[in-house]
Amino acid sequence: LVERYRTPEFDVRDWELGNEVDVDPDLVPIDSQYGCWGEIEDLDYYGGDYYGEMVKVVGQAIKLEDPNARVWIGGLMIASPDTQTPGHGKPERFLRGILVVGAAPYFDVLPYHAHTGYYNKVVDSESDLAGDWIPWGGGVRGKAVYLRQIMSEYGVDKPLFVNEIGVGCASKYEWCNPSPDDVFYEFQADMLVRIAARVISEDVDGFIWYTLNGPGWREMGLLDGNGDPRYSFTAYQELIEELYGKSYISPVVYHEDVEAYIFGANGKFVHVAWAKDDNQYPILIPQDRFIEARTRDGAVITPVAVGTDYQITVGFSPVYIERQP
Repeated sequence: LVERYRTPEFDVRDWELGNEVDVDPDLVPIDSQYGCWGEIEDLDYYGGDYYGEMVKVVGQAIKLEDPNARVWIGGLMIASPDTQTPGHGKPERFLRGILVVGAAPYFDVLPYHAHTGYYNKVVDSESDLAGDWIPWGGGVRGKAVYLRQIMSEYGVDKPLFVNEIGVGCASKYEWCNPSPDDVFYEFQADMLVRIAARVISEDVDGFIWYTLNGPGWREMGLLDGNGDPRYSFTAYQELIEELYGKSYISPVVYHEDVEAYIFGANGKFVHVAWAKDDNQYPILIPQDRFIEARTRDGAVITPVAVGTDYQITVGFSPVYIERQP
């Protein structure tokens, strides 16, 4: 397989060994596209040690055929840092099993998944409704902290990558069935930018939105069923335009109810800011530092002069502020 797909015709260099492997096969259909390496009865490692032995063999074989290949373990679901659901075991211990058998030298990237949803209200479901991950900083950030903590216990340091991320609307909810309204799609686009900024701020190597094609699982596609761009597609384009070539620098405080991050390079700085809740908050930028402010989709925002500052209003939808340091 590696011999065939490493050729210039395909140029495949990354190999992921499964998908959400930290799920017991008894919890999914027999033909499931995810799971199947977990073991509920194994309270120590949830089957991660058995999976780790496979990684040692397959990872080595991949590298022997293509020394430039990157081996990824299967993206971890890690639904909770402390599973309490009866009959579900301890899937959060799966990574420990991989590391305890010495599989770390045989893979290069540690991917994880961080989906969230829409619950018929404009609330940051990735942080404020993240369940057991709330004390850890939310879903995407909390999982990064948790995985790094486990790796450090075993003296391992692997790059993290969120290779499935998305904001969906599950059909089991009446507001998502038969299809969600426009509020959901606006919310999805807002959350894409908020989540992306958090991912980058945690020094995670990257993220992949699930999926490009539409309508997608739980309406997550960046495109709709006709292949037309959704708000999330446009927001993604603008995010790339704003942050391309820039590095994460630090968080910045504009207001106690506003979350914001600084990105910059070569003297050019962009602040990404949004309200933590669904309210509007005024923020001030010194006039001599201000260059331009833009909406989530790139429309120019006209600021209001207040003394020696400019004032703009920030809501749930992120804005970009281009400014001097």
